[in-house]
Amino acid sequence: MTGNNKSIETPADAHETARQAVEDSRAVAEEMRVSGEQFRRRSEEDRQVAEEHRNLREASRDSREQERLLQEDVRQRSEDLRDAAEQLRAAAEDARHSAEAARAAADEARRVAELARETQADMKALLTQVLAELRQRGTTN
Repeated sequence: MTGNNKSIETPADAHETARQAVEDSRAVAEEMRVSGEQFRRRSEEDRQVAEEHRNLREASRDSREQERLLQEDVRQRSEDLRDAAEQLRAAAEDARHSAEAARAAADEARRVAELARETQADMKALLTQVLAELRQRGTTN
């Protein structure tokens, strides 16, 4: 025997080592396959979460745009309502002026009618007097 303490590997040991290496390789390959599958699933879940977040952001943006459009519509309607109210106020002011003018015209028409009645009464009295004088002259002649 020499002073070498190297163990001598038998063919059975070599076969066992090779079998163990193959088994270890299969276990590593299976772990890699499972890890790859888990990674693929997690990646798909992350993609879905990202898609959901994108959809939520888009829905939120659409909602803000709808709100902006509604606020613009409300603003426009308020402005239209203010314009209509101003037109109504102006029309009411015109109607008030027209009513005042109509009242003044009616008052003037009443005064003219009263003057016409007074004039008619005065003319009637004058004609009665003239007729009486004419009758008196006619009977004295």
